[in-house]
Amino acid sequence: MKNKTLIKDLLLIVEDHDALRESLQKWLSTFFPELDFLEAGSGEDALNLVKEHKPGIVLMDIKLPQMSGIEATRQIKEMLPDTNIVILSMYDFIDYKTEALAAGASAYVAKNRMYSELVPIIKKFLSS
Repeated sequence: MKNKTLIKDLLLIVEDHDALRESLQKWLSTFFPELDFLEAGSGEDALNLVKEHKPGIVLMDIKLPQMSGIEATRQIKEMLPDTNIVILSMYDFIDYKTEALAAGASAYVAKNRMYSELVPIIKKFLSS
């Protein structure tokens, strides 16, 4: 990839459940009206969008069909090392968190805490 310049105000949501992905985008847009959003329903779609658009932030579901969120994270970090990736998971297990961080994720958030933890994390990424 020739140009690795990130678009800092572009956030990609990767979630295979359409309703959750859409509601998350609507909810986050109320806190971050300055952000543009992209959505993907699979790791493969996420990789294609990352190659084309170079988002500064990616919210990545850990359990996706075919390619896991961990593997997609690994590949995104190889393409764009400065992208901030937040793994979202139904599972608050230390093994998943360790694997996600080893793959290059910047943060790991259990979905039952995402409404309290995501906004501060995204604010931190946008200010750095």
